[in-house]
Amino acid sequence: MKIGVQELARALARSQYTGSSSSSGALGRANGGPGPVESAVAPTFSPGSGTYASAQSITMNSTTPGAVVHYTVDGGTPTASSPTSQPVAVDTTTTIKAIAVTPNFLDSAIATGTYTIVASPDRQATATGFSSR
Repeated sequence: MKIGVQELARALARSQYTGSSSSSGALGRANGGPGPVESAVAPTFSPGSGTYASAQSITMNSTTPGAVVHYTVDGGTPTASSPTSQPVAVDTTTTIKAIAVTPNFLDSAIATGTYTIVASPDRQATATGFSSR
């Protein structure tokens, strides 16, 4: 396939704008590219899902450079307009759903973390006004 100097110049300008060295990379629609072709990497949770004896402070990260993690705690599907503030304090059983969002990439797959907080029998008895002694 033969391309002209003008087409080559446009392709180079797009690659410099996006930081991509390939015209088939994750080019955004705003710069005349075909749109995103790669998805951001789904977030991971720290600490991981599980059962805990006390409240947890959950952080979420994606390895995609520049990605912002958006999440929900109400069972809904996260979107680019969902909250981003972290860490998330979990003191009762909670399911967190999260996505990574960044320009020039498709939103990541939804990552889900379920945290079960189980109070010890001593704490439960004290919380209801009874002593374990």
